[in-house]
Amino acid sequence: MQKDERNQRRLTIGISRNSAIRLLAAFAGGMLIGRVNIEQVIYPFGIAYMLAAYRNAGAVNPYMAAGGVFTALALSAGGMQQPAYCFSVVAICAALIIMASCLKLQESYWLCCGIALLAYLAGTIAFRLQMLLAVAASLLELIITILMVLVMDKAFGALGKEERSRVYSDEQLISLCFCGLICIMGLGNLGLYGIYLREVLCACIAFTAGYAGGAAIGAAAGATAAFASTIAGTDGLYIGYMGILGMAAGICRNYGKWACAGGGAVAGILGAVYIGYGQISVPALISIGIGTLLFVLLPGRLLNHLAEYVDANMLQEQQWNLKQQRFRELTFGRLTEAAGIFAEAAELISETAEPEKIEKISYSIADIPDIACRGCTFYKGCWHEDFDHTYELMQKLYDVYREKGIIREKDLGRLAKKCLRASKLLATAKEVYERFEINSRWEKRLVGSREAIALQMKGTSSVIQNLAKDIQKDIRFSKELQDAIRSECDKALLDVREVAVTSEQGITRVDILIKTNRPEAAEYNAQKAAAKACGQQLRRLCIPLRQDDKGKIWRLSFETARTFSVQIGAASAAKSGSEISGDAYSHEALKDGRYMLLLCDGMGSGARAARESRMAVSLMEDFYKVGFEEQAIIDIINKLLILSSSDDIYSTLDLAMLDLVEGTARFIKIGAPHSYVVGERGMRKLKAGSLPMGILEEYEPIVYEAKLEPGDTIIMFTDGIADLEDKDDELHEAIRRAARLRNATEAAEMILTAAQQSSGGLAGDDMTVLAARITKPVNKV
Repeated sequence: MQKDERNQRRLTIGISRNSAIRLLAAFAGGMLIGRVNIEQVIYPFGIAYMLAAYRNAGAVNPYMAAGGVFTALALSAGGMQQPAYCFSVVAICAALIIMASCLKLQESYWLCCGIALLAYLAGTIAFRLQMLLAVAASLLELIITILMVLVMDKAFGALGKEERSRVYSDEQLISLCFCGLICIMGLGNLGLYGIYLREVLCACIAFTAGYAGGAAIGAAAGATAAFASTIAGTDGLYIGYMGILGMAAGICRNYGKWACAGGGAVAGILGAVYIGYGQISVPALISIGIGTLLFVLLPGRLLNHLAEYVDANMLQEQQWNLKQQRFRELTFGRLTEAAGIFAEAAELISETAEPEKIEKISYSIADIPDIACRGCTFYKGCWHEDFDHTYELMQKLYDVYREKGIIREKDLGRLAKKCLRASKLLATAKEVYERFEINSRWEKRLVGSREAIALQMKGTSSVIQNLAKDIQKDIRFSKELQDAIRSECDKALLDVREVAVTSEQGITRVDILIKTNRPEAAEYNAQKAAAKACGQQLRRLCIPLRQDDKGKIWRLSFETARTFSVQIGAASAAKSGSEISGDAYSHEALKDGRYMLLLCDGMGSGARAARESRMAVSLMEDFYKVGFEEQAIIDIINKLLILSSSDDIYSTLDLAMLDLVEGTARFIKIGAPHSYVVGERGMRKLKAGSLPMGILEEYEPIVYEAKLEPGDTIIMFTDGIADLEDKDDELHEAIRRAARLRNATEAAEMILTAAQQSSGGLAGDDMTVLAARITKPVNKV
């Protein structure tokens, strides 16, 4: 029983459908190429085919190739001048290939040349040595064989890659086309009733090339294939027929496969009639008709696959344009923004020059006796014999000056009674103290500026690191998604030229170059196709952008649709008697799916407060856009507010960072009043923060986290409203009612109106309301 099973396994040959097709193709190629000859004397192409197959066994089976060549010679033996010579050369070449395989020699090009040399040498010695002209013919045949091995090796190498590139090199393209022409020549006179297979194949090639690559490709492929057919015996006018047919097929390709077939056939027939001066060649018309039928029977998937290769090779010089443009957006754009931020920050502290090192007060006090007491009768007694007491008195005098800003004679204590120059001593001490205070302030500024610069450098380092991650991660374009999007766009009959799919922090971005005369309709269909291929909802990033002067190539951009969308409303009023509000606010969508709400209140009111708050808002916006870390941003702005003027400047900060992909919110309050998150789960109060920015080096922000739901409303306002709400319950109820409104702008205006009514129509401080309503996005696709 076991013996029968072993025998059965030996008899069973496991072969897949693809493998069977490859074997049959290798054999058929050998039959066609082996038939091609020069004057029935030289048959170099079959041997070159065998050697190239040996070099690329993964693409073409060398043994099936040899079998096909032997079969071709057998079928052509009746017309050969020296059949024994031809069979012997092929047989010796096949034997040497088998020996090289058994010895596991490296399948190099030079080994193939050596095998060809030995085969032709042996055949020439055996059958042609007595004739000098025949020896020259053998030498010519050897040279052609060696050259054709190189050509076919390039072609088989392109077909044999496990993961074939969509873009072939010029060498591979030329080699593939040359092999195709040889196959057409190899068909020879195969036909029936004057209808030759080579002519039918030429028509089918012209249709396919026109459909895949357009008018120019169709005309060139049709004429070239017909030229190969004329070498085998077809009338030279057939070149013109096929050129016209391929051009017409390419012109009609945008209207579908049937339009391409019909237009090409009609143009081919009319061209045949015109070129033939009214004489209709019936065999030519029949060949065109059969070629049209074969083209129609070709699967659409195969034609689309060929179109991808043709388009990719025609556009190989431009195909990276879109990716390079995206690369610039990820790198140069952010670096340019970062440079602008540093320029703005440098401008704020440009007046702060680096001072020399400032001495302590003890060293400054040493200047007082030299200026005020030198030459005095009691100089030695005060500053030498009683130095400790005098120095201690000068220290106390400095403390009085720091506390009161002025020093009097009575502050000298018992020294005032015996000092002969009390007025000059006080004036000199005041001058020294003032100079020391000024220098001390500059010293603090220097330390603060150094800290700010350190923070900026840390922020810059963080940005550069993020950019490096972008380059490593995002520039690895997703080939699988790109191919899937191309396929879906092909089904939607969209003429796609290039697709780029990138991913950044969980957000997928799709950029498509498309040829169309109707960009709006193409955008809708492309968005639908891309969403299906990506398996997620996509949203439009911007309107279609024209990429050429004729307006036929457009760039379409989509990205992952947000889980939530946000509707913003704002209302503001200046303090009564003031022309400008000291409050500033901003709401900005960031690149990674986040949305920033920012509200700042400068010290006091009017233009000065407006400048402080707007400076804070502007810097926050810019730093977040560039990609600085949150803590670094706040630290830098706090330092800049401290350093930006000799006067005290501060501003509150009320920040809400919404993640519209995850549906979360992060609130940061520095000196800002309370705010609310109102929804079906109730009204949550986010309590007020600590001291404003710009006062102390150290600060403690209040941070809150919240989970957002559709229908939630975020209410933020400045202390001009918060102070009133603490005293007025009706204002609180108005805020509660406003948060339930569907329109965020109406909610903000309702709260502001209620606050103005609560203050009796006279605003005691600037008032600003920022409302954000969370909703589900409405996606068109």
